[in-house]
Amino acid sequence: MMHFLPCRRNRGGFTLIELLVVIAIIAILAAILFPVFAQAREKARQTACASNMRQFGQAFSMYAQDADETFPDLNIPAPVGSGWLVVIQPYVENLKNINERGKDITTPNAEDGRAQMSKCPAHFPDARAAFNGTGVPRASSGGASLSYAMADWAAGGSARGVPEDGGRAVSEFATPTATILLAENYLNFTQMVFYPVSWDENTRSTTAQGYADGSDCRFDKNVDCTLGGISYKKRDDVLPGVTGTFGSNLATRHSGGSNYLFVDSHVKWFKPAQTFKSDGSLSMWTLSGRWFRKP
Repeated sequence: MMHFLPCRRNRGGFTLIELLVVIAIIAILAAILFPVFAQAREKARQTACASNMRQFGQAFSMYAQDADETFPDLNIPAPVGSGWLVVIQPYVENLKNINERGKDITTPNAEDGRAQMSKCPAHFPDARAAFNGTGVPRASSGGASLSYAMADWAAGGSARGVPEDGGRAVSEFATPTATILLAENYLNFTQMVFYPVSWDENTRSTTAQGYADGSDCRFDKNVDCTLGGISYKKRDDVLPGVTGTFGSNLATRHSGGSNYLFVDSHVKWFKPAQTFKSDGSLSMWTLSGRWFRKP
């Protein structure tokens, strides 16, 4: 008597339903992990940026020791005729032939600069950087080569045409642990265009008020603004609680906040609203610890 074995079907692959299940699982995992990876990458950039600022803090301290306990002016007057980065650079990277924006003096219109320490890894070019205040193209200010700028208290003699006045003495700071020295900007400016919270009775700069009150659309405003044919929406987050058409060059590139270097050389992350109070009773941007708009 013949016996027949049951017929076995060979499975050569997955069914369509199984493939769809696997794809769905991969998609779910990707949706969960990709934001985590992006957040980790941004955190690494923030950490590298903070490291740059700490080294600048040490450099400023060494400069002050060599300059009779005085910080540099944010725009060095003649005969040097440059920004703070040029005089601080020897204490950091010791580069020669760079300008106040960190670019080679022979190629000032280059997009990138030579001074690596002066650029945050999360700093990407902003189209507004390549214009002047009236909307005329100016390549020398374009690109992303200087991520950090001094607060306005650093405006010394150059702000009033008095070269011998120089920068601020270390003794002028009542609370160096709560006074911002460098902050992150998005345009290649030596000064921190962040108004009006950097103004008090010690302010010596007259340029800042013009940026604050004018129609300069290079900086974030509390009103919509247009420059170079591009419209930029108002930014309530950089000057929360401050009304008017004030401008800001503060870059909130790290999770809605920025790294700040303080006069005592420590670095800390804050959101803009944590650095001042809208009623003027607190400002980490001034020598007095408060702010008001100068008449």
